Amino acid sequence: MTLPTIAATLSAWDALGATSVHSQAAKYLTEKIAASNTSGPTRSRVTFDTIAHQWLTHMMPL
Repeated sequence: MTLPTIAATLSAWDALGATSVHSQAAKYLTEKIAASNTSGPTRSRVTFDTIAHQWLTHMMPL
């Protein structure tokens, strides 16, 4: 990259202002994760035996 190209790139970044779309999206995602984070991950209530039986019934015939 040449010096004028670097200067133009920096100028373009400065034109975005203090809050870019990326930082707004990151902030929104952080807020959504914080709001949804309760006590931990939700576990499936379905037993492995049920899943295995469904797999044998639906996938093995293929």
